[in-house]
Amino acid sequence: MSPSEKPAPAIVNCKKTMRDPVTGISKPCPGFMKGGECVVHKKIRNHLNPYVSGFCGGKNQCEGMRPKSPTGKPMKTCHLWLTCPCDCHEFISMAFAKAGRERVTMDNPEYIVDHSHFILPTAAEVAAEKAASTINPVTIIKSDDERLPDTVVRKFTASPTGRAAKGELELYVKQCCDEYFTAPNRRELTCDVKHVQQWIKSRDLTAKEPSAGAVDAVFKRWDRLGFALIGKKPTRFVMYSDEGRSLGLEGLKAKEKREKNRPQTLRS
Repeated sequence: MSPSEKPAPAIVNCKKTMRDPVTGISKPCPGFMKGGECVVHKKIRNHLNPYVSGFCGGKNQCEGMRPKSPTGKPMKTCHLWLTCPCDCHEFISMAFAKAGRERVTMDNPEYIVDHSHFILPTAAEVAAEKAASTINPVTIIKSDDERLPDTVVRKFTASPTGRAAKGELELYVKQCCDEYFTAPNRRELTCDVKHVQQWIKSRDLTAKEPSAGAVDAVFKRWDRLGFALIGKKPTRFVMYSDEGRSLGLEGLKAKEKREKNRPQTLRS
């Protein structure tokens, strides 16, 4: 090695504790540090915090309980079971594991969400409204499953070459990943590039079967945006990130565009 060449940085394993996003059981994080941050936590945000949440800490609103306010109004319980270290989340996770069920949030069944008339639109809704006046309008399909982001659907014009139009393949890849993630036998399947190709071909969505490279490019773009956790060897979809569910794909693209347009001095 020449003096000018720098040795490759050593891989440092993450020493944090995390909760499995499927079972909810606590375990050592299998990730490694890159750029000062764990690669797993960057996508899922499931490291346990050092302190319990405000719900579990002083308001007696632990998960699985039915708390009420002093006026008798049912209150929201802690939904931060991925990161809150309170024992209530561990207890419920063990119950789900013994029943062989996938971990979901145990809300207070008596709590009713107070929907305000003044709700800020999501980033995806802003992007959809901006494009609504163009020749290629969009429609937002709200997800009924809290684990899935909303879907932005456009009307695509048939390509003379038979290939998918710009953005069309990405829509089909998301629809395939949504179906995979909600499948009862998901643990027996692998949502890799080949699976997506076969899914699109079986539904005759495009005139030509998408290439493996095109599907792989979609997965890598999602990984770069932080929209989803993408596994490697083989390249495969694992789950959507918290930011992906809250901002949506269009919102993350808009966020990346804003970051690129920011002056260099502001970034630093």
